[in-house]
Amino acid sequence: NPQNKNSTELIYAYSNHETDKGNNWVLEPVNGSSAVLPISKVTTGIQDLVSSAAAENITIKYTATIGTEGLGTLVVPFNAEITEGGVEAYQLTGVQGTNILAQKLTTIQANEPVLLKNQGTLELTSLTGTAAYTASPVSGVLTGVYTSTTAPQGSYVLQMHSGELAFYQVGSTTQPTIAPFHAYLTANNNASALQLIFADATGIDSHATDTWQNEGECYDLQGRRANNNQSGILLIRSSQGTVKKMMLR
Repeated sequence: NPQNKNSTELIYAYSNHETDKGNNWVLEPVNGSSAVLPISKVTTGIQDLVSSAAAENITIKYTATIGTEGLGTLVVPFNAEITEGGVEAYQLTGVQGTNILAQKLTTIQANEPVLLKNQGTLELTSLTGTAAYTASPVSGVLTGVYTSTTAPQGSYVLQMHSGELAFYQVGSTTQPTIAPFHAYLTANNNASALQLIFADATGIDSHATDTWQNEGECYDLQGRRANNNQSGILLIRSSQGTVKKMMLR
């Protein structure tokens, strides 16, 4: 007999299913219904749930909420499209100096942790056939977790310190816990904090050297402030916080 039944989502959840001893939980849609499995509040057994959902072609759903701080991390065990407007997703591709480079995404891939930007709610629904579980999901400089995990010493965790939200290095005395479906950052860096540099997906613009000063602050790819005579690929950060790459000549 089923141990739990989610009547709203029309799924039976079996504990120690007699026909599948390999899973702690086995899911079956009720009466062939088109079932949806919400996992936002799941804290244990995610591997078994994802495996069974994939076997039964059950759609998985995750709801991510970003508060007034405007940033958060996320990892999910399925591919999902990002709706236009509202919360945006970025891959953190690398660290240069004290800057984290972030590239905007149009889709989220299974087991590839991302940074979410802007206050709001992001509803993610698994694309057909994409549900999969990876014990240590990594993408760029982010490492995701599916169970509560102590952040390693020397890694970086998204936190608010003295009113400033950034990735702060984890010391030996206080190691914060990373909640399921979130991520921490790893980098070969001794800085106490790392700032985010956001770039859209439009590529590199070409500008003359005498025009970038009107667009905002300018940095090279090592995170250093650029001078008036500098050329090459640089990062321009506007007063609104947006960043784009420019080829200055």
